[in-house]
Amino acid sequence: CVFAFRVWAGEPTATAFNGAIRIDPFSNAITGIILVGTLLTLGATVGYLRRLGIEDGEFHALVLYASGAMILLAQSNTLIMVFVSLETFSMAVYILTAFTRDARRSVEGALKYFVLGGISSGFLLLGLAFIFGASGEIRIDVIGRQLADPDTAGSVDTYLLVAGLGLTLVSFGFKVGAFPFHSWIPDAYEGAPTLVTGFMAVTVKSAAFAILIRFVLVFTTPSAAPPESNIFMTEALWWLAAATMVFGNLVAPNHHGIRRRRRR
Repeated sequence: CVFAFRVWAGEPTATAFNGAIRIDPFSNAITGIILVGTLLTLGATVGYLRRLGIEDGEFHALVLYASGAMILLAQSNTLIMVFVSLETFSMAVYILTAFTRDARRSVEGALKYFVLGGISSGFLLLGLAFIFGASGEIRIDVIGRQLADPDTAGSVDTYLLVAGLGLTLVSFGFKVGAFPFHSWIPDAYEGAPTLVTGFMAVTVKSAAFAILIRFVLVFTTPSAAPPESNIFMTEALWWLAAATMVFGNLVAPNHHGIRRRRRR
């Protein structure tokens, strides 16, 4: 699977903003998923917002704002663009979660999402700073070439790089809802309007997995001279995936309904 992604996300077909944006078949596929999810969300708002009494134009603006930032995240090729685009769409989704502001459950879920999201942003910023400090580069593709070249890989601070990867994985784990960084999902998904929940489940997860896969492809380069990044990323993702699947299947029988609502 990693090999297939590596071939799919090979050389970019185009770059923009001095290499900050990278366009390739992989980013195009993620962009298509985000656009389809956005289109379906906006198409379903016609009667839904009216029934809830929140038929405001800001809803459509926030959805478009978030989807644009998510597309930029999928196409990000620098550490700065990763942070800016991720935080941009996150702010829009926080507001969308609390859009039914008269509902206590909606505001509570959005507040929990916002607080934990702010914490994860701190982890991400510190992790990206560590990665930059270890490699001296902000472009993700340049870091990948630096790690793959034995002549330049020796200049990378391995311990600082692994620390940065660990911190960024915490933030990405929060965005994809991996255990144990999933605690915001039940409250946010249950409190948000149904359309927002569907929008988050499709587009937000697609964008988060896109940037996670980017990092996996860069820092698990088979020919990388420092094997620590390969070992750390492989084992960390293995444990995150296993723990998420096991925990999800264990707690699922205790919940009823699509969005965790218990049967009264």
